[in-house]
Amino acid sequence: KNDESVVDCAMRWASWASKLPPITLESRRLCNRSVPNDAEGMQNEDMCGFALQSCPPKRAGGESARATIESIRASFEVLSFTEGMEVEKNVFNDLLYHSLQGRAYRHIFFAERSSSSGKRKSTNPLAKGKGTIGVIGAGTMGRGIAISFLKAGYGPVILLDVNAKGLEAGVKYIQQTLQIDAKKGRLSPSKLKAALACLQS
Repeated sequence: KNDESVVDCAMRWASWASKLPPITLESRRLCNRSVPNDAEGMQNEDMCGFALQSCPPKRAGGESARATIESIRASFEVLSFTEGMEVEKNVFNDLLYHSLQGRAYRHIFFAERSSSSGKRKSTNPLAKGKGTIGVIGAGTMGRGIAISFLKAGYGPVILLDVNAKGLEAGVKYIQQTLQIDAKKGRLSPSKLKAALACLQS
């Protein structure tokens, strides 16, 4: 019903469910349902293997993705739902307490929240949009980082790369991107001039 509130919808569903025979409700519980042997013509094990091939290596940030696939594999490899949940709990706890990547993700998450809330004041000049920024690597990521700092008013922003041609291409890309942003009104002429002046290599 389009004009029905969420609470009213939940109460209506609860009233409907309370009148169902117990066997009907039991059959809807996930713990009582079996995992199909295949999906869309592919065996479960083959699907997990394919997913693993698509994941980055553990050392390259793929720990959580590979752990997810391990938990999914447990749903059709172990004998019971309870055992499968135990596997998933152990995988989760391992990521929570022992994974350096997990710690890094949590650190980034809370650091972003802290920096965006404005509650914590810092005497660090970088926190006030001042100071020299060094960006190592003029590839896609390095260019994006440099552009972000330049648009935020930091400077000078020094772009470094061992490849001279790559560095030249990176500087040119950053300059063009800032100029395009200015043409589209995302950057004022004065900020464009300041950003271009702060870019060094």
